[in-house]
Amino acid sequence: MRGRIVLLALPLLGGCAASLPQDDGFDEVAATVEQRLEQKAYWYRDREADAEIRASVARLLERPLSADASIQVALLNNHHLQATYARLGLARADLVQASLLGNPTLFSSIRFPSRGSGTNLEFEVAQGFLDILLRPARQRMAQSEFERTQLAVSQEVLDFSAEVLIAYRKVQAAARRMAVFEVLNESSQAGYELAQRFEEAGNMTPLALSRHRAIAAEAETELQRAQDEYHNRRDALSRLLGLAAGERDWQLADTLPALPEQALETSQLAQRASDRRLDLQALRKDRERLQQALAMTMDTRYLGGAEFGFNAERETDGSSLYGPNFAIELPIFDQKQAQIARLETLLLDNSAAIQALERDIENDVLAGIDRLQRLRDRIVHYRDEVIPANEDTLKHMQREQNYMLADVFDLLLVQRQARSAYRGYIDSLRDYWIARAELQRATAATLAGQARTTHEGEEQ
Repeated sequence: MRGRIVLLALPLLGGCAASLPQDDGFDEVAATVEQRLEQKAYWYRDREADAEIRASVARLLERPLSADASIQVALLNNHHLQATYARLGLARADLVQASLLGNPTLFSSIRFPSRGSGTNLEFEVAQGFLDILLRPARQRMAQSEFERTQLAVSQEVLDFSAEVLIAYRKVQAAARRMAVFEVLNESSQAGYELAQRFEEAGNMTPLALSRHRAIAAEAETELQRAQDEYHNRRDALSRLLGLAAGERDWQLADTLPALPEQALETSQLAQRASDRRLDLQALRKDRERLQQALAMTMDTRYLGGAEFGFNAERETDGSSLYGPNFAIELPIFDQKQAQIARLETLLLDNSAAIQALERDIENDVLAGIDRLQRLRDRIVHYRDEVIPANEDTLKHMQREQNYMLADVFDLLLVQRQARSAYRGYIDSLRDYWIARAELQRATAATLAGQARTTHEGEEQ
């Protein structure tokens, strides 16, 4: 009899078992990243390729880093990003779990009669009926959640790449500003030294000397601030690149890009953003999962727990009884009212979140387009009006000073004004490229018309 029970239980025990699938979903994430960014993403999982990827990161760091190279290093080397990928493994495990049936229950008892001889033996194996019935629905919901996780992780990688690009632009701008302040400081210090010689010769009042001393001290302070900003920006980018303390001697490959000749085509950006934003697609996929869960709960609200199985019993006189059995829960009090209400509320919350994100995307794109245009106008004003005017003034002042028609200190002040104009130009360029990266993040797409890496008309 026991052998018969085991044979009947084997299909339930073995037929519903499953192993973890080889596909963890990261390949789809990596493909999305490569399609959107033309960059590689990699998940370290103690594989043979890990060493090769680390070697490629080291090779990238040996050369001056461009913006694209910085993003690539960060995608391959940032440990926080690696932790993000682990969510794919969790979602995959949930998907596998949803495909499994609950284990059957085996019951047995041995009873001894108070009189007579023989023993009473009973064996029973039972399996939950609803567990089998709802398995396809559970799998569909888990698949939706798995796909939602893939979309969410992909969007986080895209957002991270934009963050790296912004940090890189800030380093470029800080480096350029530091170079400007170095020249400004040298001019100010030279002016102060010349003023000291004039004062020693009796050709300058103490008040005038104090003025030039203050100018030189201010220039030194501004240079220190620029140097501090540059190193802070480098440190911020190094953290995003996932670099250790001994790996932070990298060099920049590019200067801050000049303004592109053509303005960005923005007519279709808002619609493209709604179509391409993966976090919006993830919310819609979550809505699909909630709708599936609500439909399943509604369909089974009057169907309580149920088990069916097989029972065999041997009486004390040696006779045997065997046959099927079942048990069913009577849904008298709990008809899943709370579960239904919870799912309906979650659907309302999801719908509001989708509408809010759609509105945020539209506003972010439109605001980004407007900011880009305003920054472009400012840069053009600096390039075509402010800088040429300062250069003309500097040229005429230099000519007058050569003919002893102007004071050397007036020339130094004009030079300082010209440097300040270049500083404003560089800051505007920095803001433009940061705004462009933010717009790229908002649209989840690489914007066309990448800039050159050299300046036109920029002071050297």
